[in-house]
Amino acid sequence: MSIIKINPVQANVYAEISQKSLNSFLNAPNTLNRLSATANGKVAMIANMFGVNSNNLGFSVMGLEANLANHNQLKLNLDTRLGLGQNTAVVPVEASAVISLANGWINLNDTHLITAGQELPAPIANMLVSKINNLAKFNDNSRDISFQFTRLTVQPNRKFLLSGQATINKLRFGKN
Repeated sequence: MSIIKINPVQANVYAEISQKSLNSFLNAPNTLNRLSATANGKVAMIANMFGVNSNNLGFSVMGLEANLANHNQLKLNLDTRLGLGQNTAVVPVEASAVISLANGWINLNDTHLITAGQELPAPIANMLVSKINNLAKFNDNSRDISFQFTRLTVQPNRKFLLSGQATINKLRFGKN
């Protein structure tokens, strides 16, 4: 692989993410695993005291459907499982959030989670939102290129569009 170091170069960028592509990404096994959570810390210690494997304590996202809506809304239907030991319960969750830009990157905010007709408390909603927002950490992890999006447009039931600037620090050519 050849690596060419260059002085940082700015480029105008445009990205189009279809609703279908968004759903494919969100339903990839690795993404679902990152959205799921098992107990850690004190909760895991308490579970172990009762003979429950802490890996079986938590929630799993088995699948989800994302729908882009008016006013930059993202509607999610999540198929989740809550588990304690060998016991699991299916818990369907409906979520709504506003897609916006924060620090030049996609961010979800004003999130509401509803299950069994009841809205879940904000700390639980924030936990899921932080997991979703952390999926987009590519921008923080790459030293080769970074993006600074300045415009977001949502086309309901179709796609969302991003435009802005990219800073390219290094070019890589060749096979991995």
